[in-house]
Amino acid sequence: MSTVAQKLGIKPDAIVAVGGHPVSEVRELLGQLPDGVTATQRSGAAADQVLLVADGLADLASMLDGVWDEVAPGGRLWVWYRKGANRSRAQGSEARLHRDTLQTVLAEHGMDGVTLISVDDTWSSMRVRKL
Repeated sequence: MSTVAQKLGIKPDAIVAVGGHPVSEVRELLGQLPDGVTATQRSGAAADQVLLVADGLADLASMLDGVWDEVAPGGRLWVWYRKGANRSRAQGSEARLHRDTLQTVLAEHGMDGVTLISVDDTWSSMRVRKL
């Protein structure tokens, strides 16, 4: 069975930048990493893989502005979101974050989701490209 790192296409010596969630928790979910991989908090510096972990649409939208400046040439951007997100949340003003609403907010920022993977029983991840 493939590790999450393998599903994401993380290569040896890659830099992985995480936004919206503690690096230590994401690192644990990635599983065995190839040699030389550095996982760090998102800092604005270029990274081979940028992982945005979002709990809601507003949370995600706040992370999308300028994010492509942080993706190294040939790199990948992934958005992680909770499976069944906000199902238990009372009806509020914010729409639930799921693959369809995610596509809407991505389109508003000139992006499109192209690949969907399961991280674990809690998280899904969508690979994103520029339109």
